[in-house]
Amino acid sequence: MAAMQQSLLMSNSSKKWELSRKHLFSNNYRGVTTTPDGSLMIACMTSGGMMKSTDYGETWGFVGLSVVATDIAISSTGQYIYVSHINGVIRSTNFGANWSSIKTTGSYSSVCCSSNGFIVAACLVSGNIDVSTNTGNSWVVRAISRNWSKIRCSPNGQFMVAVSNGGAFTSSNTGASWTSRLAGNFGSCSISANGVYIVVGIMSGRIYVSSNSGASFTARGYTNSRYWMDIKCSEDGSVMFATGYTGANAAINVYKSIDYGVTWFNLPLGINGRGVSFTADYATVLAVSVDQQLYISKDSGGTWAARCQLNSSWTSSASNGTGSLFTVMGGKNEIYTSSDFGTTWLLRRNSVVGGEVTTNPSGSIIYAAPFGSLIIYSTTQGVSWTSQNSVTNRNWYGIDCSSDGTKAVAVVLSGQIWTSINSGVDWVARETNRAWTDVACSFDFTKMIACVQNGLTYTSSDSGVTWTPGTLTKNWKEVDMASDGSILIAVALDDCIYKSTDFGVTWIPISGVGKWNTVNVSDDGTKIIVGEFPGNIHTSLNGGVSWTITEFYQSWRSIHCNSSFDKFIAIGSGYPFVGLLK
Repeated sequence: MAAMQQSLLMSNSSKKWELSRKHLFSNNYRGVTTTPDGSLMIACMTSGGMMKSTDYGETWGFVGLSVVATDIAISSTGQYIYVSHINGVIRSTNFGANWSSIKTTGSYSSVCCSSNGFIVAACLVSGNIDVSTNTGNSWVVRAISRNWSKIRCSPNGQFMVAVSNGGAFTSSNTGASWTSRLAGNFGSCSISANGVYIVVGIMSGRIYVSSNSGASFTARGYTNSRYWMDIKCSEDGSVMFATGYTGANAAINVYKSIDYGVTWFNLPLGINGRGVSFTADYATVLAVSVDQQLYISKDSGGTWAARCQLNSSWTSSASNGTGSLFTVMGGKNEIYTSSDFGTTWLLRRNSVVGGEVTTNPSGSIIYAAPFGSLIIYSTTQGVSWTSQNSVTNRNWYGIDCSSDGTKAVAVVLSGQIWTSINSGVDWVARETNRAWTDVACSFDFTKMIACVQNGLTYTSSDSGVTWTPGTLTKNWKEVDMASDGSILIAVALDDCIYKSTDFGVTWIPISGVGKWNTVNVSDDGTKIIVGEFPGNIHTSLNGGVSWTITEFYQSWRSIHCNSSFDKFIAIGSGYPFVGLLK
């Protein structure tokens, strides 16, 4: 995982903050595969990990692997999984739960396996093809040395096709011998179960199809040049999917053929395609790109839905008290949670536009306030969600809740403040319409602070029933408070960080001018973490008397620490990050 980590340090006596994105999908997808029934789907990445779904592509979790992956293969049950990488080949014999190395030298470009997972073939970037008939326990060197790019085999492992920058080759005896079939610089290939139908994609060229076991090939598909990165055909060869990119490295659609590759038509998805796969009934199709995109279609490519798209503009983050539950919201209109400090991230909700998210210290409830929609909440750490129905769609801009999670307060941009005292089921409108940008409450829910864009701060000491305006007009972005409400912190864009110890009556600047955008305060109010937009993360461990600046530059939108202030989640325009004080 070291190759994908980015770190940033902040000194604090003998301790330091380490900020990394090691847990997320920080590099390109290189391959995708699925079991015939779609119950297990996997996409591998150059970042040292893969995305895995065990519910037909609805939710995905990250699995960390310390390899730079180049390709992936899976048995029909999903028990055996093989990943080729720049330093060898790794294998899982228990559905991806554990991994071991079965090739430890050489840079491998591609791998394939039979449907039972026993026969495995892997080709070197520059070298031979290696074949195993015992799940990779032992290998035999096959084929001559080439710059191999892809290898595929039939379900029984008897028939194989491999392509290189010098041509396409076939084998009908489990890789024991190979025959040169077609000259050219090829990047992708596939073969039917009986070895009769073979399809290969040339780099900067066309798709070529053989219906006689490779004896002859016919140019098919579009006449203009494309870099075909991946092709897959059905077991009978009748259905084929292909993807790649144009010579200008621009996105192209995924292409499909339903007549053994004779004619092709494009599907409504433009990506820099790297991999494609589909289920045995052709209904579910997966496509991945070189720029962190994973899409799924449940109607054979007619319509597509994005999955696992964390390289995006996030709007909100939250942490429970121990840091054992992180939640991020926004991006491609999704909500993700992590319960192991970012080692694994699970997609929890689709179709939630922007908005804000918060959770109570125990993590027993998560509130999400999507922009232009209804507030939703989860009491299952994001597994299932319930929509409140007492408030129509609003442009929610901030939300917070009591320590037990039964009470919540939310603000609307160009709207009112809303409170709930029954776990988000019913909501009551408070205050008047203003350009509210954030709100925070004490653990017991009696004290609150809210801020207005280019306006004042407002405080309430009666659970939001009445509100008192402050006296300082600023372009306020966010506010937070100590758990008992004794210390208030507010940040203003192109201004200062402000602190109040008399519940908002007076405000004292505790920083210089900056592009302050997000803030979080420890339970006792002595520790503060802020993020600029754009700029750095800054921390104070003495109530704002002194500050430490980090070395990482980002457009920070939201940052939240756990109760002990030694873990945090930070998001902005790009990947979410997690931090650890150690």
